[in-house]
Amino acid sequence: MPHEKTDPFVVQRLKSILNPTKRSEEIQKLHKADEDTKWFGVTRDSTGRPNFEDYGRYATLMASISPREGLGSRYPQTVSFIGVTNAGKSTLINMLINHNPDSVDPDKRSTFPSPVVGSVVNDTVPTSGDVHLYADPATYAEQLPILYADCEGFEGGERIPLGARSRRRARSDETEEGSSNLDRVYIRPIEWANTEESRQREYAVTTLYPRLLYTFSDCVVFVLRNAKTFQSAVLTKLLEWGVAALEKSINQPSLPHCIVALNGTDPGVDEREWGIEFATQSLLSSVKDALDDVEGVPRFREMAEHWRSLGKHIYTVEDLILRYYSTFKVVRIPSKPRYMTINAQIGKLHGMIKRNCEESFRMKRRARMLTDADELNVYLQSGFDHFTAYLDVPFDFMQISLLRNPIPNDFGGEQYNPFRSRFERHMY
Repeated sequence: MPHEKTDPFVVQRLKSILNPTKRSEEIQKLHKADEDTKWFGVTRDSTGRPNFEDYGRYATLMASISPREGLGSRYPQTVSFIGVTNAGKSTLINMLINHNPDSVDPDKRSTFPSPVVGSVVNDTVPTSGDVHLYADPATYAEQLPILYADCEGFEGGERIPLGARSRRRARSDETEEGSSNLDRVYIRPIEWANTEESRQREYAVTTLYPRLLYTFSDCVVFVLRNAKTFQSAVLTKLLEWGVAALEKSINQPSLPHCIVALNGTDPGVDEREWGIEFATQSLLSSVKDALDDVEGVPRFREMAEHWRSLGKHIYTVEDLILRYYSTFKVVRIPSKPRYMTINAQIGKLHGMIKRNCEESFRMKRRARMLTDADELNVYLQSGFDHFTAYLDVPFDFMQISLLRNPIPNDFGGEQYNPFRSRFERHMY
């Protein structure tokens, strides 16, 4: 490996993130502090029926972080981190939040909590439970604040994540003391969970969460540790997510962008792999035969044929991916001890996320379907209501828009605005 000029402050910061505490009492304390960042999740009631819990994290977060003076409306951009259990999602979000601490006002640093990083002591148990939401310190005061959604890992089975265990203990203690945090939780029964399979926790993580996160995310970051499992562990899920979510939403203003973060990459790889374009093409070349008529994946060929029947040109795996995502890029994050390279790659990842969010904003503006902070909360609550009642019925963005801005019976009056949105103009 080439010699790196090392900044001791960067090394110290990354070491504190990459070498988490191993003491169970400290881990429990961190999870208790992280409880307030929970956005939504699934729990069972006394009869075993699953309920969807909304902790109001989005509204609380947007109200607690004030924009720059005179900025006006804000348009939050959601970035969802997904992947298998212990892939390093929480670690990446932690490094993104703490990437440039000097740019954050010291008096406001406590406003930006970061995820609890898993310890090798508990490497068989999921660390984070359900979905947590965090603010990006670098953009919190801008017009497009970025919010990081940390999704519970796939393939965690029915094992209760460490965060959920700590939360249960905290609730038990609060109940004994006569107080509870449940007062701020909005509970929705999951009406479609009427079979033994659909009542399982893993079913909600792999079926309900994708529909919500894909529908309302501007960017999806899939975290992967082993590039050799890209086709089976990532590509299949990315496309299935796209199929499930795209077919379950109508009039979506823009498709999410997609980034694959290859976490824990061998520091000795070809130096060109640290470039985004080279890493992207290198990974895509490893699955170039996935659409082959003989050796390809039948499910991928089925998806490709579907789009070809609609007149779309699908020649490569990238062509197929771009039917479900606006863009597709790969960023490699090295393992220790190349701390300066880790810091540089985290900077590239943050830059790519920010560019994707800006492009998503422009696409929504062109479609005349921008949603400011308050309007986005209305869409989120409508989405929660919809997908807890109907898992396989499409969520219609235009329907929610028309409910908020109904068309007058005489097609005129003060409410009429031909520039309100592309879809509402079509109705006229």
